[in-house]
Amino acid sequence: MKGHHAFWLTLIATFGLLAVINVDIASKERQLAEGTVVRFALAPVDPRSLMQGDYMALAYALETPILGALTEEERAGSLNAYVWVTLDEHAQAHFVAIDRGEPKPADVQRVQFRLRDGQIKLASNAWFFEEGSAARFDIARYGEFRLGDDGTVLLSALLDEQFNVL
Repeated sequence: MKGHHAFWLTLIATFGLLAVINVDIASKERQLAEGTVVRFALAPVDPRSLMQGDYMALAYALETPILGALTEEERAGSLNAYVWVTLDEHAQAHFVAIDRGEPKPADVQRVQFRLRDGQIKLASNAWFFEEGSAARFDIARYGEFRLGDDGTVLLSALLDEQFNVL
């Protein structure tokens, strides 16, 4: 009888876990399809080590003003927070201020960021691609993200200088 209960508990737990995973996947797919387009200019990473195997390390120009706006105390620890950005005519994000709980300024978007080990993290810090196609992404200048209502961003594409998808 104990084996019978263990079987049903395992089956229910498995279905519960699969349901949670599928709801999360559906939420991210909806954000990729319907989220506000936000583009972050890529910041140069050591060009000699930019391409490593089947991925490209990403850093964003927006990280510098965010880090500069944090207090010394904030920079010394770990932080999950939000930044206000404006979008220009190309949907490129520009730093406005750190969200410190004040009312939302006009015409801005709220983007989540994390601070870990003194470095700002905006969504993904790597772009994975098919083996042998590294040269295609050498001209990447922007990361295109989809912004969710909760401020999370999902990387959807890399763009060249004229905002063409690579």
